[in-house]
Amino acid sequence: MNPAGSNLGELDMRSVASRRHTEAALHVSNRQYIQELVSRWDMVEARIFFGFELSAALLILMSWYPFKIRSACCIPAYGGCRLELFGGISMSWATFRQFVPSIGLILVACCPTVKIRMEEFKPADSVLILTHGAAALMLFVGFLMSEAHALSVPIMFTQKVPFRCRAVGLAKSAMQEGSIEHKVRLASWYVAAGTFLMFLIVQVVLAFRTKPSRKWSATSFLLEVTAGLSILFNHAAIWYYSAERHGIPARSGAPEDLGDFENHIQYRRDVQRSASTQPLAETELATVGRLPTPQNEDGTEQS
Repeated sequence: MNPAGSNLGELDMRSVASRRHTEAALHVSNRQYIQELVSRWDMVEARIFFGFELSAALLILMSWYPFKIRSACCIPAYGGCRLELFGGISMSWATFRQFVPSIGLILVACCPTVKIRMEEFKPADSVLILTHGAAALMLFVGFLMSEAHALSVPIMFTQKVPFRCRAVGLAKSAMQEGSIEHKVRLASWYVAAGTFLMFLIVQVVLAFRTKPSRKWSATSFLLEVTAGLSILFNHAAIWYYSAERHGIPARSGAPEDLGDFENHIQYRRDVQRSASTQPLAETELATVGRLPTPQNEDGTEQS
């Protein structure tokens, strides 16, 4: 056995490992957006990101929250609005919110884009870029449109509301304008919209730059992260302030019967606090849980 050849083989393996480590370090330091960071499946960041992102998308799809949480979207069963598309085709806003951002999130996780080098460019790379771009638009723009409809967000410095919710009674009952929930969700929407718009502008600037810039790349990365975190915070606010989580169902499907949820939540807490000293009366239980009034066999209410 030749010791010199063995040493040369070890040196070659070390050089290859060193080169791969250097490429990975450069890949991380020059990242412009999240998907470029996790585009290499052999990296730990890519595996963690894919697992969490896919799990989040599947949980959102299985929750069906636009059809169950009244403050999240105008539910079709309660007379919710419809989104008019092209050719006379329309869909409910709840359907749009349920599927468009979620499917976009799945495709963003499964089709990560990469930095294209012109000397290695292939036709398949353009398909990957178009797929990822369309998925990102489904995720961010789909969310922004859905939440803008739920909140009836006007265009800044104008009174125009392009995605106004026409189910006024349902919207006022499920989430009163000026409430804490409305303020938190509106603030998170503006942060997500502003950072995503600035992210797109930075991408255009980077596309025309001939030399890489760490400042611009870091700015692009932070803007995308901020937009994503704002969407997560918005969903957390919808869950936290939802009347369904506090056990306050509607007495009927009519919008005018939904009531002021925040006052009911406070009343529920006050009654539960006093329950430690005295048992709840039957009328209080019916009011707290909005339970149906007991009825006789012939359908009349029990006295």
